[in-house]
Amino acid sequence: MKCFLNLLRSRTRAFALAVFVLSLGSAISALGELPSWIRNIEASSALEVAFFRMMSLPGGAVLFRRPPRETRPALADLIKSQPRNADLYSLRALEDEQQLDFAAAESDWKSYVDNSSDKIGAQFALADFYHRRLRPADEIKTLSLIANAAPIAAERLTPPAQQRSWQAFERIFGVIQAQGLAKDDSIAQYRAQYRAWIARYPQEQSLYARFLQYPVAQKEYAAAGQLIADYRK
Repeated sequence: MKCFLNLLRSRTRAFALAVFVLSLGSAISALGELPSWIRNIEASSALEVAFFRMMSLPGGAVLFRRPPRETRPALADLIKSQPRNADLYSLRALEDEQQLDFAAAESDWKSYVDNSSDKIGAQFALADFYHRRLRPADEIKTLSLIANAAPIAAERLTPPAQQRSWQAFERIFGVIQAQGLAKDDSIAQYRAQYRAWIARYPQEQSLYARFLQYPVAQKEYAAAGQLIADYRK
């Protein structure tokens, strides 16, 4: 009888240990699948409480990811106490998207731009939101604000192609070509944007040859001729 009880206890402990290992493995696996903005949250912080719930398992307590329906109200409470904290708006915007509340997400992304110390980076994040929502006109409008913003002092010695204004222009033309805008709209956007790009980087003569490819591909020979005339000037 004693041997039987010892065997039963051993098997019970082994079973509990197996459950704990499996649970821990699942938790670690889930953590690895979490987005980077959640994985990098500081331990024992208010944000950790907002995003994670402590749950008891046979081997001990483990943190589990809260669903957006719980994180959004928690983040709203944090925003009330820290209304100028831009990161809180971006975190809630991402949770808004997870819950498919895109109107709230757009509002939070705009609040992120308003409160961020890095306006350019925040505007890129807003443009990324519009890109995910397949809203090319809004994406181009946001990217245009970046492209035409005043030169950044920290980029004074940065090669043009590595400057954020240049990268915004790159994205604009990528959107024009990829999103299948109406021909008249795309040509109008193309003309306006290439003139702005050249005005921003007048010494980059390679831009003229690059821009010539699009109107020729669209058989807009009048626009191509105008571009050649501009280059001659």
